[in-house]
Amino acid sequence: DPFWSTGTPPNGWGCQCYRNQLTQSQAKALGGPSTPPPTNIQNSAIPKEWRYDPGREMFAPRFTLYNKLKTIKHNGKPAIAAIKDTYREEMKGYQFTQAEWNIYVANLTGDKLPKNRAYADMPILFSTLRQDAADAIGEDVKLMVTDKQIIHAQRPRINQDGRIADVNLSLKDIKRLPQIVANPEAVYKDMISKNLVFQYPINKTEDARIVFIPGQGITAMKLLTFYREKQGTLSSDDNYKQKFPNDEE
Repeated sequence: DPFWSTGTPPNGWGCQCYRNQLTQSQAKALGGPSTPPPTNIQNSAIPKEWRYDPGREMFAPRFTLYNKLKTIKHNGKPAIAAIKDTYREEMKGYQFTQAEWNIYVANLTGDKLPKNRAYADMPILFSTLRQDAADAIGEDVKLMVTDKQIIHAQRPRINQDGRIADVNLSLKDIKRLPQIVANPEAVYKDMISKNLVFQYPINKTEDARIVFIPGQGITAMKLLTFYREKQGTLSSDDNYKQKFPNDEE
């Protein structure tokens, strides 16, 4: 339930609360509710600085809550900046190396995949976003992907006239994805789906559009799809709002 994203114990100074996770049958056996609770449960009694899930904080720290560290100086700049830099460098150590990524995508692209192959759905860390872009869009720096999304993004796309559309990225460009998404030229928010779209030029006339599902400050972003499109497509579409770079930078 969404409640646990902001209501998970500990949620106060000196808090002695805890929770036990039960299956639905276990809950019923103990006399618990047979239907999920409403999703609008209020937790206004929880202090603002404690409205987060401590477990998830390990995977995507919400640095916007680290208010005191914004006022403390470290080597001439706010301490929070040094902590962010350290965190990003640590996360880079967990991501695929370029050689590992090359092997990974080479085994997932093309039309020679065995039909009975089992694919993993566990997200892997394949890149880390530049810190200023992460700050601008309010997201964690980690960028995740699953087998299925690479395969999905490379599926044949059909034009309105029934012909196969030539919009898929080449294997060479897919191998460059970790660098492309780490340093996007721009990031837009889809105002309809709320997804985040990374834009990066791949040649003189085309951009790569890489779409991510936002983590909303709770977890990391996850890649949804990617393809080629004519340069300027995003900037001319009113359904997209540019989040990075912005006018304040």
